[in-house]
Amino acid sequence: MTFISVFELYEKQQLEKKQLEKKQLKKTVDVLDQIAKRRAAQEQAEKKPAAQQTLLELDKLLSPLPLLDPSELTDPNKGLWEFWQQTAPEDYPGLLGRNPAEDVQPWPVTIDFGTSSTVVAFKDGGKKRLIRVGVKDFFAKAEAEHFENPTVLEFVDLDKALPPWQQSAYKPGIKWGDLRCSHEALAGLRDNEGDPAVTASILTNLKHWALREGKEAPLRIQDRVNNRELILPPLELKNPVKGQPLSVSSDDALDPIELYAYYLGLAINWRKRGIFLRYYMTFPVTYPQRIKEKILSSFRRGLQRSLPETLIQQDIFNRFEVAEVASEPAAFAVAAMQMHGIEPTEEGVTYGVFDFGGGTTDFDFGIYREPNQEEEEDDDYEVVFEHFGASGDSYLGGENLLENLAYRVFQQNQEILREHRIAISKPVNGGYFTGSEMLIDTTQAALTNSQLLMARLRSFMEEGEENSEGIEKIKLIKRSGEEVVAELEIPYEDLNAYLAQRMQSGVDKFFAAMNKAFEEHNHQPEQVHVMLAGNASNSLILQNLFSKKIEQNDVLAEGDNGVCVKLYQPLSMSDNNPEQVTAKTGVALGMLDLVPGSAVKVVNHAHQQSNGEGPSHFMSGGFVAGCSSQL
Repeated sequence: MTFISVFELYEKQQLEKKQLEKKQLKKTVDVLDQIAKRRAAQEQAEKKPAAQQTLLELDKLLSPLPLLDPSELTDPNKGLWEFWQQTAPEDYPGLLGRNPAEDVQPWPVTIDFGTSSTVVAFKDGGKKRLIRVGVKDFFAKAEAEHFENPTVLEFVDLDKALPPWQQSAYKPGIKWGDLRCSHEALAGLRDNEGDPAVTASILTNLKHWALREGKEAPLRIQDRVNNRELILPPLELKNPVKGQPLSVSSDDALDPIELYAYYLGLAINWRKRGIFLRYYMTFPVTYPQRIKEKILSSFRRGLQRSLPETLIQQDIFNRFEVAEVASEPAAFAVAAMQMHGIEPTEEGVTYGVFDFGGGTTDFDFGIYREPNQEEEEDDDYEVVFEHFGASGDSYLGGENLLENLAYRVFQQNQEILREHRIAISKPVNGGYFTGSEMLIDTTQAALTNSQLLMARLRSFMEEGEENSEGIEKIKLIKRSGEEVVAELEIPYEDLNAYLAQRMQSGVDKFFAAMNKAFEEHNHQPEQVHVMLAGNASNSLILQNLFSKKIEQNDVLAEGDNGVCVKLYQPLSMSDNNPEQVTAKTGVALGMLDLVPGSAVKVVNHAHQQSNGEGPSHFMSGGFVAGCSSQL
């Protein structure tokens, strides 16, 4: 073999060796690539359930709404509002977005914002429905009590809750558990009754807070985890600018009504129900217009913050509104007339409503009649409500009475307060007593002490229950911050006399205001249907006072002829129909018949005369009762 042949052979062998190495290297690379792909696929598979679980908890994270169904993430007919025209996350590339405008409902929502509880109603395909807010288990059977949503906020951890609230205008990421509202918040109070730390963390009487103005002491709240105290300054008028998205900052004072409205909005605009843009509210007849405007502005902001941000810049959002539609007793009259089977007549059925709520008592008087030819033919109205007058008592409300009961008990036991240096709060309409300078304060401890005793007296006021020993052992907070168990004597006889006196005053004012309203409009009915509204009207003391006054014909106005007064007892809850009209839900359900575009016309003579302001005084006098009837 020649040298050239050997060299060629060597080169050939080297070339084959390099080709073999190259093949082996490629095979190794392919194997490594397959391993990497398998690992990536495994990691992606591991990530997807985690990502999916986070997405499924999108609603449940913010409020106690049910978990989403997996189909809502990828079904072409569903998808998430939050990802409309947004890039799907890397760990869940199959996620679909949905245009929230497609889910906007045409029906109105009505909100009866109450001192003790709030009722929300809407129309579902023309049928009146109620909404539960903040219940622990939405899969549990619906009960009538669920639809009376407590007007309560619970501040568990302000350090975790405040930053997202002040950083994100729309659906801020406040975890449910750092803040709670409504049913769960009230359950937290009742499950820990007597615990000062829990009581201090729970804010009730939001509606009363709205009435605080000027130099009144600001309200204080203290969270449960950090004992962080937060001062709530008086409510401000902060209306959103139409056509512009909301903005928030760390300088914004916390508005508890805006926060409560936000939680209502999360429940109302649940993705399985759809999105609502038309909201209507009622107010007590005694509320000044400036206070009503402030509350409306808070609800406009809070409800808007519950909506998906992807909806705000769309034209359809221009339909968003939150407006006043009627007074609370007027709205109740609409629902109660139907519930009692009272039909309108050509000349009109005369009625009066005594709405005994948690914060105030409101009166409304008028007639319920058939439309005249012009109203029927030109405007398609089916019935007409004419309001002749409205009045009320700003301090005759269930919560106000309860606060005054606690104040009277403390006054009876002031020696114990002095001994332990315990401070209490004073009701707005409560008077000072001799030597009360160091016993009355506006500190968080003073407010908590009053709330603790109010909780103990609630069963007495609502159900007449009395402690057989006449003594309540209750844990209170001293000025030093230390806790002490105090044994308070409960003067039940005095408390009963106080309740009877205050309710008697309300009944007398009702008939005086009725007489005045009908006299001013030269209206002399043969019969008046008197309906009791509000949960506080379930009081047997009140019902007996009404019955006694009517039976004794003690509602006479000099020179008038006899008039039959027909008294209707409060509408009660039904286990068979938990969404039916009751003494409480009647306002929200009645409002649905008063919203713009409805078949019910409202002629409010009282509103026209007062320019929307509440009445400022009461007239003396009475109303004729030539017969009596009770239903």
